[in-house]
Parts: sequence; structure tokens; C-alpha cells
Amino acid sequence: MRRGYEAAVVSREYITEVIDAIIGAQAERAWDDYSASYQDYNRNTPIRQSLRRDDFLAYLADSTYKKVVVWDGSGNIAGMGICTFHLDRLPWINAEFFRRNFPSEYGRILHLVGMYVRPGQRGLGASVPLMLGMRQLVRDRGGRLVGFDCSAKLQAWLPGVVMQATGGQAVGQAFESGELDRQVYWLLADADQLAD
Repeated sequence: MRRGYEAAVVSREYITEVIDAIIGAQAERAWDDYSASYQDYNRNTPIRQSLRRDDFLAYLADSTYKKVVVWDGSGNIAGMGICTFHLDRLPWINAEFFRRNFPSEYGRILHLVGMYVRPGQRGLGASVPLMLGMRQLVRDRGGRLVGFDCSAKLQAWLPGVVMQATGGQAVGQAFESGELDRQVYWLLADADQLAD
């Protein structure tokens, strides 16, 4: 399945399409860009915010994970979102929670597994067609929900991107949004050892 969407953003033309699989040299280039885009994030959070190489490449090759790809004017990947409607395939997601609490939406909830904008493309508008592509993927399936998880330290970018992607609508106008849960990383020190 290949489906294309076009968007012109910040005087650069991007083409956005949904791709079933990315393999070979293109997947390796995507990995290099993805891992480079998360270097600073992973330095500043105790829980890894990016996928490991083997997992990333496996998701790219697996057609149950859709790749929303934004191509720049030179034919290179400017950004990508890896997502799936198959919540039961994600080991860190409690699919039963979604079946129970969102029964009419289950099977149409898109979970964003990973997303990046290539270093050098940040701030040039590639995130907008990326968000629009994911939004269209959900709409094509008759759904309305997109889920993702990230560190609280990294979530500040979301409102601005949503406002750009929806023509100036705030998160609450474009999407009914809400935090379902919050996970906190604790580091405990042995009090007896601290006394020495």
C-alpha cells in the first residue's frame, strides 16, 4: 500500500506518503538519521527515548507498522513516523486497557512507535506534513485517536507542531487531548551507604 499526500511548507515542497516497508540501504540511511536525531534527547533522560537499531530496522521491514515518510525536494527522507493500529504487537502497551476503555475505537487507534525529523531539516517545516500524514492515516481508517508516549522533558514541542499542522488550531481545538497516565523513573539510594 502506498498512499501519497503533498504539502508545501516554509517555501519547501515536501511529499508525504505511507509506505509498508523500507529495507536495505534506505533503511540503513533512515537508521543513521533517526539515531542522530535522538542523541541529545537520550543524553538528557534516564529512560531511552529512541528505538534500538535492530528494533528500528525490524519495524521498517514489517508491513503491520506503517511508515509515514516525508520526502524533501531532493528525494531524501526529511522525517518519518513509524506507527501501527495493532496495539497488541507492542510489548510496552497494555492493549487490553484500550480494548476495555475504548471499545468502539479499538483497531482504529494509531500508536506512534517512533518519529524523527532528520538533523538539518528541523525548523524547516517537515514535522507539519508528517503530522498531517499521520492524521490522514487515522482518518482513512475511520478513526480519530493517535497515541504515543514520551518523556515529560520532551513533550513541550507537541502543542506548537499541532498548531502548525492544523492551521493555527491549538491542541484542544484540533484534537481532544489528554494524558492517560504518567510514568516516573525513580532512583533509590541505600540510606546506610549514604551515611558512610
